[in-house]
Amino acid sequence: MSKPPESLPLRQSNDGKWEVENVPGHWVKCETKKDAEIISNAPIVRAKLDRTMCPNKALTAELDKTAEILDKYNMRPTARYFRAMAKRAKGKGS
Repeated sequence: MSKPPESLPLRQSNDGKWEVENVPGHWVKCETKKDAEIISNAPIVRAKLDRTMCPNKALTAELDKTAEILDKYNMRPTARYFRAMAKRAKGKGS
């Protein structure tokens, strides 16, 4: 059995900004704590998608929002993945 996904590490920097460690040693500075939380939870959102046969509207919205925030912070390849999964889920779920 595989280990459940974990959110990415979060921290608040000295200047009060929130940061997410998207790869070891690389911290992405975010404008808001909410943005940082959305990026941090991306692995969990992806795992939800992997575990479901028929994504619902709430999961599809979560995929879209994650893609939007990833794009905002120039994490475009991952954003494209989430956007494609949201589009696919919309096709299956509606």
